Order: sequence, then structure tokens, then C-alpha cells
Amino acid sequence: MNSKAKYEALTEKVTAAHGWDFTDVCVDSENCGVKDDDSEEFWAAMLVALHNSAGERLSEAGIDPATVGIRY
Repeated sequence: MNSKAKYEALTEKVTAAHGWDFTDVCVDSENCGVKDDDSEEFWAAMLVALHNSAGERLSEAGIDPATVGIRY
């Protein structure tokens, strides 16, 4: 599975479990530090950004990020 597919699957898993409030593709894109050229490098950086951003939001809400596969 490539990084884009992993990003999308993890986003769907978090959203299904806890709603849209814990993921934001625009914020992840701004924070990933790689130009959005739809490359594997971009999506790998997006996956790291998702773990960081969703992990922080879930933790702040008192939810263990590991319950949805987030390594934070």
C-alpha cells in the first residue's frame, strides 16, 4: 500500500471512529513541509503530519490515539 492510500485509510478510520473534528487534510498539507506534487514523498510526509495532528487532537480530547492506529 502506498503512502497516499495509507493516509486516506487512516483518515477514514479516525473519522469513522470519532468524526471529522480530528482530521484536516488542508492543515496536514500546510504542515508536511513538502510541495503538493502528489508524489510518494509528499504523501509520506502527509502521513507523518496526520499522525501528529490527529494524535494531538485526540489526546487533547482524552482519547488514546493508538485506538485508531495513530502513533503520537
